Amino acid sequence: MNIIVTGSSGLIGSHIVKILSEHEVKKVDIKENTSIMDLKKDDFKSADSIIHLGAISGIKNCSDNVEDAILYNIISTNHIFYNAFKYNVKVIAASSMAIKSAASLVGINFKNWKHDIADFFVRKFSSLPDVNKLIYGLTKLSNEYNAFKYNINGAKIIILRLSNVWDTSSYYLENKNTVISNAIKCYLNKKVMTINGDGHQERDFIHLYDVCNAFYAALHYKHNVNNIPIEIGTGKGTSILELASILGIDYKLRPDVDPGATSIANIEAAKNLFGFKPSIEIKNIKDLI
Repeated sequence: MNIIVTGSSGLIGSHIVKILSEHEVKKVDIKENTSIMDLKKDDFKSADSIIHLGAISGIKNCSDNVEDAILYNIISTNHIFYNAFKYNVKVIAASSMAIKSAASLVGINFKNWKHDIADFFVRKFSSLPDVNKLIYGLTKLSNEYNAFKYNINGAKIIILRLSNVWDTSSYYLENKNTVISNAIKCYLNKKVMTINGDGHQERDFIHLYDVCNAFYAALHYKHNVNNIPIEIGTGKGTSILELASILGIDYKLRPDVDPGATSIANIEAAKNLFGFKPSIEIKNIKDLI
């Protein structure tokens, strides 16, 4: 197959490129001075599939760089969706479980999410206070809604909504500011970990290896996914206190800081459609460091 991979130099993208070594892969990444917006008609016509990972990632990065977040997360994604639809190319695109926190804060009900998202972006976005803090989740919401619109007209877009992706590689530790990367650094350097809130908030931690397997399974899935985002995680929650205990690190709490809502993926659709089964558990993290 001829496959375009955007975000090909990132944590997930670089590993997916390795997995796809038996295929012809066109790599696109702003770190390599190649832009999604530079993809032309011939690129789309010659592609069998697109794995779309290119984006400004993370809540803080998007909050600090709103214009870039809109360009790379919404406009560039729509460039992919529009041309993939036009030239009948399958797309597997990354979304994030962060959309649920953003949705709840702006009053989007996932039982009626398609109507609520449309209403939000048409009427509410510009008047929302502190919109910068929600920009990452909102860009992902926008992309999910756009995928829905294209799919009802015959596009072949699969959205994989990712939980908290983790790894123990030097790339991950150097480039990702996450609760896992911070915890690993505290473990390695024998430092005290700072935990927001009371530490009982739960996260669904999914290993990079399992995420890449989910994309590979979705790439080879031959059927319609009924136009629903597919949540990718373990389906299990781990509290931040449990994480500290697993690593055997000391911690201090910041009870006055909002830790964010508990977020756990529902992976039944991924299991039923792709045969997805996560294999690496966070309880074994020390064995991988």
